[in-house]
Amino acid sequence: MRIFKKITLLILLLLSSLNAKVGVCEVQPEDKKELFLECLVKEAERTDEIADINMVANAYSHYVMQKKVVEWYAKSIKKNDAKAMYKTAGYYANILIKTKKINNGYYEGIMLKYMKKGLANSPQKLNQPKKAIELYKQAALKNYKDAIAKLSEVMEVVYGKEGAIKQYEKEMAEGDKNTYRFLANLYVRYGQYDKALNLYEKQLKQDEKNAEIYALIGSLHETYYKDKDKAKTYYEKAATLGNAISMYNLGIMAGDDGEYEKAEEYFRASEKAGRKNTLGMICYMNYSQENDYKRAEECNLILAKKGDAEDMFEMGIFFLKRVHKYNKAIYWLTKSYEAGNSSSAIALGYYYYKGKGNNKEKAIYWYKKAAGMGEPGGWSYLYEQEVF
Repeated sequence: MRIFKKITLLILLLLSSLNAKVGVCEVQPEDKKELFLECLVKEAERTDEIADINMVANAYSHYVMQKKVVEWYAKSIKKNDAKAMYKTAGYYANILIKTKKINNGYYEGIMLKYMKKGLANSPQKLNQPKKAIELYKQAALKNYKDAIAKLSEVMEVVYGKEGAIKQYEKEMAEGDKNTYRFLANLYVRYGQYDKALNLYEKQLKQDEKNAEIYALIGSLHETYYKDKDKAKTYYEKAATLGNAISMYNLGIMAGDDGEYEKAEEYFRASEKAGRKNTLGMICYMNYSQENDYKRAEECNLILAKKGDAEDMFEMGIFFLKRVHKYNKAIYWLTKSYEAGNSSSAIALGYYYYKGKGNNKEKAIYWYKKAAGMGEPGGWSYLYEQEVF
């Protein structure tokens, strides 16, 4: 695996799914959970912000109170939040988890942990897969995580392999202009790449300036046909039309080829076009491909000092993992946490638990902070250490 792909995977594993306020509500032991929930509810009602509303839903999910979870995510769905759509769809598809083995390992893992401790009974099966389909569609149209892949899984379970294709064909015939990408994903799922490509090309004939379709074709060539040159051609067309993800992908390709100046140009263009935190890849090039830690530190500092939570997180991780300046790492990870990045609390907890910090009391402190912001890793540590 090339170096850029490694760092992308690392970022995906570490970045937080939440960006809510910090230090407001303290995680409580099981027998006092109502105090914690009451605090979260009051804060969400006060701010009426999506991040705080989702934090309430997430807390209820840890206590396996499914009706409350769906109720609170519904508030965010009304605000057009893709995360809430995606999460709620998972609950509506819950009955399918065991009967058809839909991949929801995280949810089942949490359930088993609670059931072993006697904190929950068997999950209530909401069993509304068609609602799940509609919500996954909405989330997919917002390009949320793997919503389109989850949509394909549920469609196959509900309609069967051939039935799902026919259902999408029917929707396309009725004039749904978005269905082509869902059907194309089904074809990819079944390994029918030529059919997916043909569908994208038909759409291009109808809309030859659709940057997203060019980007999707580029991804198809890169990922499945393993044709880097064709992928690059389509990414370049998408980039010309303003597609930020294609600019980023071209930056990755240029970096892999050792064309660092060109890579930097693409990363800067991608950031300008709306892809957040892309400039961090320039800093990464400095210490990975060019092996210039001094320049990398200067680059990261410029970004971190602007105050973005994720850039400060990257600065902290750089000090922690790359140059081992632990006091500076703690400083920037703390700043990132204060700016709303719960992954920083996880990183600090890990530093004190298994890293050079070696301080269980501080580890518990930071894992509590992470749990309070909805990080699964924070809750897992607290239960493993029998803090609660």
